[in-house]
Amino acid sequence: MAKTMPKFHVQIVPKNFGLQIVLNDLNLEFYSHQSIVVNAGSGYGKSVILECLFGNYKPENCSITIDVNKTIWVNNCQRDQIIDGFGMLFQGADLFDRRLVWETMVFGLLTRDPGHKKASETGINKPSQVGLGPDVVDRYPRELLDTMKKHAGLVRTIATNPGIVFFDEPTTGLDPITGDITNNPVVKCLEKSGATALTTTHATMIGTLKIADHIAIFFQGIILWTGPTDEFDDSGNEFADQFLHRRPDCPTQMTLQN
Repeated sequence: MAKTMPKFHVQIVPKNFGLQIVLNDLNLEFYSHQSIVVNAGSGYGKSVILECLFGNYKPENCSITIDVNKTIWVNNCQRDQIIDGFGMLFQGADLFDRRLVWETMVFGLLTRDPGHKKASETGINKPSQVGLGPDVVDRYPRELLDTMKKHAGLVRTIATNPGIVFFDEPTTGLDPITGDITNNPVVKCLEKSGATALTTTHATMIGTLKIADHIAIFFQGIILWTGPTDEFDDSGNEFADQFLHRRPDCPTQMTLQN
């Protein structure tokens, strides 16, 4: 039986800002329809991983492949074609302040379909998939609760039916209960679309375990442990164990002190 090729393979050695090394020895691969979560503390460079995947940062020693095709150091036209198959949910949802919510939701479609037919259908049908009522789409972002903004951003992310979806801290700024409410439509959307997903987060492991089928623990530029969600409880890795049980004393604490 032929070996299944990874949907994504990322190898970055290293990426630094001045003297600070953010990505030191990063080697990740994940497969079609997989939902992988990179979990790490705040300020450790999780978002830099996404910036590299999008080509905004280009480490000198870097290899990124999607469907066996190399994607780093390509020209702008090729890069646009690659990114066209991505969906991205930003930390702050990034809704357009002076546009109605529905306009932000279908912005990606409007650039592809000036006739607006598909965009209009999406603006009507997609919000209900993430728990938003029909009255929400005709409001401005400033009129929405933070949870509603996140859900509206999720609609925009999935509106073009991307094959690969990135979530950058999808529950940041939300309390644990509200964050869990936000995770529910994420899970449903991934199950329905079959998209491959990469999420970066510092959220509690309860949220991570809900949306992930594969987990990577990231610390000081290195993936310290990676494996299926059902192996996480018995990983045998002290860093993974610390994240799981939210222990402040070791080993991350000792590393920071040293």
